Amino acid sequence: MSELGLPYSQFHMNTTARSYILTKSIVFVGMMGSGKTAIGRLVAKKLGVPFADTDTGIEISERMSISSLFDAKGENYFRERESALLMDLLSGPARAISLGGGGFMQDRNREFIKQRAKSIWLEVDVDLLWSRVGRKTGRPLLKTMDPYGTLVALLSERTPIYKMADIRVCAEEGLSKSDMADKVVAELLTYSETHGLLARTGSS
Repeated sequence: MSELGLPYSQFHMNTTARSYILTKSIVFVGMMGSGKTAIGRLVAKKLGVPFADTDTGIEISERMSISSLFDAKGENYFRERESALLMDLLSGPARAISLGGGGFMQDRNREFIKQRAKSIWLEVDVDLLWSRVGRKTGRPLLKTMDPYGTLVALLSERTPIYKMADIRVCAEEGLSKSDMADKVVAELLTYSETHGLLARTGSS
């Protein structure tokens, strides 16, 4: 439910009668499986701004999957490419960006986001994350003898950093992607009341 006591979908319907302009980019951060790409794309559509996914951008430029890139060139090379692409994206017009799960761990990335954008942490508990990524291949950091234990350890390690994000949106079991996107929009509108992230251009 939104702070107005309405379902997120209804809250969204009541607010999108007005037009808003995103004054700076928003960067979705969080664990693998948190929905950064799916939710980020929906939020971008609702706000009428471009969407970019750093993992997809790197896969296109390197002509290989992230998993293959880790194997061929290592994580350090991947992080360099990730930072370069993020900085390039944040140097352009306001947009919604999905950043890889480990991208927010890098000091330089957090500093550049702080200067040019606002960060949104999609918080998801470990069991829900595991239900989403446990049986999927292509997650290089989970290629261990105990992938669930690795996921638990990664979440524990990264959570203190994710908490530095400007906006925190918690996932809920059974919440659809559309409703989760509406929840993000509701949080953005609330945040904008004091931080001016969304500028209203019309009236209801």
